[in-house]
Amino acid sequence: MPAASPQFYTMTETLDILENRIRESHDIAETLVPPDPIVWVHNNIAAIWTGSQKSVNGQGALYGVHVFALLNKPREGWKISGVATAARNFGEDYPPISTDPGSEEGSAVMKPIYQCFEALKRVKWDEFERSFHPESGAVLCRDPSSPIILRLLGLIDRLRQVRATFPEECIVEEKISDVEIRVCGDLGFAWTPFTVEVDGVVKSRGVNIFMLGKEHSGWKIVGLCDTSELEIDAGDKGGDGRAVIE
Repeated sequence: MPAASPQFYTMTETLDILENRIRESHDIAETLVPPDPIVWVHNNIAAIWTGSQKSVNGQGALYGVHVFALLNKPREGWKISGVATAARNFGEDYPPISTDPGSEEGSAVMKPIYQCFEALKRVKWDEFERSFHPESGAVLCRDPSSPIILRLLGLIDRLRQVRATFPEECIVEEKISDVEIRVCGDLGFAWTPFTVEVDGVVKSRGVNIFMLGKEHSGWKIVGLCDTSELEIDAGDKGGDGRAVIE
């Protein structure tokens, strides 16, 4: 089945859709089904990969896989900051789940992520933008009480400003390790711990949560949530230390 373009909804639009569905049929239920929930947590951000089944009037209707990104807000607890979903009609065969970043499908999912890192290193903002879906967005968790929520162009503007705090000749590079992925059909997810280096010196470290969707042209990043902490002994070589994804 060819890949379809992902659809994007704000929280208000999502609530309107759910309200309309409930109005059409009061007996709607959604339950967790395999793949069983897998949870990743780092400081104040978390990700959940899980399967679910929606039923209407007691009959199975849709089977899906969800990726949730969450933030832990002080005095409020965990809040969902983003959701990506792939669903099929109940009873249809669902693609197997891939977990190997080095597999053919895993490499295809990771390609736009590595492309955006390379674009950041080379300061090529047009190439960075092409790694993302035009309607994608980002949630940056620096202060857990007030996360920064940006659309794609706002994210690029912020990164431009951060890069400008470093001397032009500096090499600013984000490196990832211990990558974990999940791929199911047209939905991809990557949990990527990272460090940001300036001329080889680690300035900050954190974790990215990438949500990806597969289009006719290939995989695109559709959502990003991250947290970043300054490296205490990062030194004072240019900039404010909060390089790149800040």
